[in-house]
Amino acid sequence: MEGRNKVAATDLGWSVLTDKDLDQKVEAAYNRLLDNACKLRQEMSQDVSLGAALKTSLECLGDNMNDEDMILFNWHLANLEFANAGLLSNISLAFWDQDDPYDMGGDHGFLPGGNGRLDQLLTENVPITFEQTVHTIHYGSDGVQVVAGGVVFEGEMALSTVPLRVLKSGSIKFIPELPQRKLDAIKRLGFGLLNKIAMLFPYVFWDTNVDTLGHVVNDSSCRGEFFLFYSYATVAGGPLLLALVAGEAAHKFEIMPPIDAVTKVLQILKGIYEPQGNEVPLPIQTVCTRWGSDPFSFGSYSNVAVGASGDDYEILTETVGEGRLFFAGEATTGRYPATMHGAFLTGLRESAKMAHHASVRTLGLNVEKKSLKDAHSASVLADLIGSQIWNLAAFL
Repeated sequence: MEGRNKVAATDLGWSVLTDKDLDQKVEAAYNRLLDNACKLRQEMSQDVSLGAALKTSLECLGDNMNDEDMILFNWHLANLEFANAGLLSNISLAFWDQDDPYDMGGDHGFLPGGNGRLDQLLTENVPITFEQTVHTIHYGSDGVQVVAGGVVFEGEMALSTVPLRVLKSGSIKFIPELPQRKLDAIKRLGFGLLNKIAMLFPYVFWDTNVDTLGHVVNDSSCRGEFFLFYSYATVAGGPLLLALVAGEAAHKFEIMPPIDAVTKVLQILKGIYEPQGNEVPLPIQTVCTRWGSDPFSFGSYSNVAVGASGDDYEILTETVGEGRLFFAGEATTGRYPATMHGAFLTGLRESAKMAHHASVRTLGLNVEKKSLKDAHSASVLADLIGSQIWNLAAFL
């Protein structure tokens, strides 16, 4: 296992004074259990959940994990649910890590000013129509019609980049219906949830030498609630903290009033920093995501659910309608799913495919015109030769 699946806890700042030896012990136990769980799949005839396999491996440890150990262990499980945007009880043991061989090494990169700056550069001088909700897509050999409300957009080709859960919901009707092979893959793949709270403070009160801060809780049912904080102070141009909510907690967060969520986060931060003599001020501005309730996403990103495999990502990639309807997005790449760079690369991939199909059609049209012209010339020549033969026969 590597990359996004295993985490070196020693690289994090912790919200409790965790004993270093205990930290390393639990981290080693977690990684060992993960390896053992993955070995189980070689002995199983059918796919089960990663959560069930980890539970079985954990039970084999017996009394080697005490209550204090389990608090840290549950943090690692929360981080695993964050990586997969899903409950471990829904994640495939057989294929949950199928993208590991393509993991990109190195540090994470941050764009100063946010990802919006990249969007602005990529969409410069590109006409974009907003507030048009697509509900029907007609596609066929003669082109594509995209219906949004009372507006119909027509074109030679169309590229769908809607999130997987939108395809699952059926909120967009495809005419004709997508091939059964693609519908089955859409059904099999999972699509999970991760939520965040972004908080802008009047000043920095945390250690900016640490990019991430881990927070552990005693209640295992809340293990994903504000379990990880990201510091954006060095790249956002202001004192910005991001709190992550994963797993079951991410679903509960959907119905939690924002003021309650912010209050709980502030209590956590005060518990961490005020004993150190650092006052935690009220944030100037906060934003709480609700990705599960958003009708244009219904969640965050894809995962390999029980019964699915990495092949399903490739099926979602397939073009339909004789090179008329294309698909991009993080759920259409088996190598880099659930990532921003994965989504970006699929856009480049589909752009190349669309350009290829357009060229083939243009070439085919030219060949067809040339064939028709040649056929017409041959017909004229045949008529001319025929008439000359007739004239010659009449003369004789």
